[in-house]
Amino acid sequence: MVADELGREMPTDNQVAEDLIWKGHCIAEQRSVKTYRSKWGFLKGPMENFVKEDFDQLVDKKRVNWRDLIQNRVEEPEPPSKYISVLPSPKPVPSTTAGMIGWRAVNSQNWLDRYGRHGRPRVDIFKQLNWPADVPM
Repeated sequence: MVADELGREMPTDNQVAEDLIWKGHCIAEQRSVKTYRSKWGFLKGPMENFVKEDFDQLVDKKRVNWRDLIQNRVEEPEPPSKYISVLPSPKPVPSTTAGMIGWRAVNSQNWLDRYGRHGRPRVDIFKQLNWPADVPM
C-alpha cells in the first residue's frame, strides 16, 4: 500500500514486486532457521551451562541473602492520642465580618438568593425571541 497526499493508503498495482519481496523474506527466514544452530546453538540450555568456569567468580558467596533482610513482623501503629493532645478552646467562636459561619448568613443583605421564591425563573432564549425550538444554532 502506498499513501497519497492526504495520508490515505492506495492499493498498489504491482503484485509481482510484492510477491518477490515476500519470497525474499521467506528465503531469508528459511536460511536463518538452517544456520541458527551453528551460530547460536551454544545459547540453548540453562544459564549455569554457559558460565561453568566463571560461575564462582560471578556469584559473591559473602553476600547477605535478601530474605534475611526482610522483617516479617509488623509493628502496631501508635494511636494519635499518645503524641497529640487537643485542648478545648478557651474562647467562643469569633464573629466574622460578614456575620457568616459556613454557608449561613445572619444578615439578610448577605443572602445570595435576593428574591427568594418569588423571583422570575430562567427563560429559554427561544421563548424570549419567539423562535421555534428546533432552530439550529
